[in-house]
Formats: sequence, structure tokens, C-alpha cells
Amino acid sequence: MDTSSNNLDVKLVIYKKIVEGDLSKFTATSNITPSGGGARDLRFSPATEFFPVFQRMFTQNGPILSGYFSWVNHADTRVEIHPPTNARPNEVRIGRIHECFPQDVIPNDSSDCVLLIILDSTGRVSPYFTSQASLQHEAWHPAIRGPILSGLNAQRSVNSTAMGYVDIENGRSYTNGRV
Repeated sequence: MDTSSNNLDVKLVIYKKIVEGDLSKFTATSNITPSGGGARDLRFSPATEFFPVFQRMFTQNGPILSGYFSWVNHADTRVEIHPPTNARPNEVRIGRIHECFPQDVIPNDSSDCVLLIILDSTGRVSPYFTSQASLQHEAWHPAIRGPILSGLNAQRSVNSTAMGYVDIENGRSYTNGRV
């Protein structure tokens, strides 16, 4: 997959700023309670924006979307995207995030960490961790770089994590902030 400034083999990119609490979800060390609970999913909202985008990446099997994440140096991993629930009507979730990300690809630090989930022209879905600094200074294609940087820098509530998508195929982008 080429995301450099010369070529673009990408149809769609979902992005999310990764915070410290997210890193513990990837490593299955998040908020374990005596009752056995603990978040193991990565959440995207609003569902009205994100669920249709995930539907383009994965196959619908009942209410759940399923498929595979493709990796360069690892076997593909199974992934499930869960629709909103009554308890969380505005969230779409990647379930059991710790099972669909190889542990050696998880960053150690969340201070400048951005997760990209990339759909390429062959239909492969590949997650990729990068940074805002990389997006600013390295050879990212302008169709990816511009909307993501704008979205990461958009104004939003302090309790809201930056997330959005860039639909290159249809010429649309979305951020959960105000640009």
C-alpha cells in the first residue's frame, strides 16, 4: 500500500487519536474489575457517521460487521465491528481489540499516536500506527495528510478524542470536531 506523495492506492482511511486508556485496551490491561469486566473495545462516534464507513470495509453478518485486518509481517487477524447498543446508542466498537492487533505493533507511548485503518483498492483493510509529526513532515499523500491533520487540530470538547475519516473514493471527509 502506497500512501506517499507520488502514488495513492487508498480508497478510505478511518483515523483516531490514541490516548493512554486506548493503549491499555490493545494490551488487554484496561480497567479489570473484580467482576471480570474491563473495556476491550475501541469506540468510534457518532455511529451515524462511522457505521456506514465500516460497512464499506467489512461484511455484515447479522448486526455485526466482520472481516480481517491485514498485516505486513503477521498473519491476518479477525475483527468484529459492533453496531450501537441501547446502552451506547451513539458508538460503534471494534470488539476485543487486543485480539486483532499483534502485540509487537502496539506503540509504547500515546503522546503522539494516531491509528489509521486503511481500505486499499484491492479491498484489504490494514491498520497502521503513525503520528501527527509523521503526517506533518513525512511523504504522506496530500489527500490523506490534509484532512487528517485538519481533523486532529479541530476544536472539540476536552472529553472528546479526535477521530474521523477520509473517503478518497467519494471525495468526502469527516471529523468529530469543528474545523
